[in-house]
Amino acid sequence: MVESTALEMRRTGNRTVGSNPTLSATPIIKVGNCGETRGPAGRGMRQSLRPPRAPRHWRRWRALRLTANRALPYGRVGGPVRGLGPLRALDERDQLGEASTPAGLLAMSANDLTKWLQLQLAHGRSPSGTRVFSDSSAAAMWDPQVIEPQGPQPAGLEGLKALFKAYALGWEVSDYGGERIVMHPGGVFGFITMVVLIPDRDVGFALTMNAEESPVLRGLTYELIDHYLGRPKVDWVARYTRYRDDRLGDALKAVQSSAAAPAKVGPSLPLSSYAGHYVDPWYGRMTIAPGGPSGLTLSFDDTPRMAGPLEHYQYDSFIVRFTDPGIEPAYVTFNIGAAGEVERIKLKPVSPTADFSFDYQDLDFAPVAAASKEAK
Repeated sequence: MVESTALEMRRTGNRTVGSNPTLSATPIIKVGNCGETRGPAGRGMRQSLRPPRAPRHWRRWRALRLTANRALPYGRVGGPVRGLGPLRALDERDQLGEASTPAGLLAMSANDLTKWLQLQLAHGRSPSGTRVFSDSSAAAMWDPQVIEPQGPQPAGLEGLKALFKAYALGWEVSDYGGERIVMHPGGVFGFITMVVLIPDRDVGFALTMNAEESPVLRGLTYELIDHYLGRPKVDWVARYTRYRDDRLGDALKAVQSSAAAPAKVGPSLPLSSYAGHYVDPWYGRMTIAPGGPSGLTLSFDDTPRMAGPLEHYQYDSFIVRFTDPGIEPAYVTFNIGAAGEVERIKLKPVSPTADFSFDYQDLDFAPVAAASKEAK
């Protein structure tokens, strides 16, 4: 049994249908034309793996915006913490989808997604009988490779505690209700997904949603699993919503507390001394330039719209609030050497609940000249 469900936010005139958190999704079961213009998954995958000199998948993503029959991404952005406030349409020009394709991003219709689920449950054999990958490859994909540590479950979600949880080859494998569950969430900004397989019951389903409403996605996931396992009905959406609200409430308090009492010290250098070109070995260049209401601006040179004014926070730390509200604000800390010059720049998200993709803390920027000497 295979099902594919699209949970869609629709905009009608100036009104967003489904913007109430309790009515945030309209289920559409096996909608054949939901994103049909995105093309066959296999061809999209091959295009996504082409070398940089032939970025055909970029044109495919941009072509989606020329199609009237498409879903728009939604999220709760612009407030002190992402996830608070009303749902709003996000900028669909965001290039995260294009950047994610080399990781194996699939853009497909609900019908194609159903066929892909059937392929997984049939251990590599397509509905037409064609062998796409071997039984041994299918088994290897579900074979646990890394044990994932588990802490205490949040209040209300204790029933989801697994006896084991592991990461396989692109899949998370765990137990629930005495059954093996193979699943993986995913998404890009404004779109989230969940793919679930219950192999021993020959069950697979997928949920796709064009809004960052994870309580709905995860809650429905476990309500469907309970249904297929014959377990008692639980309102997992309500439980996940309470967990989300508590988590965001704590994050808001933390952000407000940090903003309320910064040390009134610094900056230790004239603002012009912070300006310059900096480079991280993994990311590339970042520019600090004079300008903005507080005297400095920051821009990630290879990421359009990832720029904004720097405002002094405390000591030699600043906060950058990007002009794109969908990008998480970050602390920007300058490390000053004995000679009174910037030696390093480190960043970290302002919000404790920032998505893991905003991994600013992994960046290590140095002045371009200094970085060139280190490379030699």
